[in-house]
Amino acid sequence: MTQQKFCTAAPSFLKTRLTTTQIPIK
Repeated sequence: MTQQKFCTAAPSFLKTRLTTTQIPIK
């Protein structure tokens, strides 16, 4: 749950990087 919150707060470039390694966020 903490990672999902961080992903949402993370910038676009960071979000794309996280999505590549983890599950894609909506």
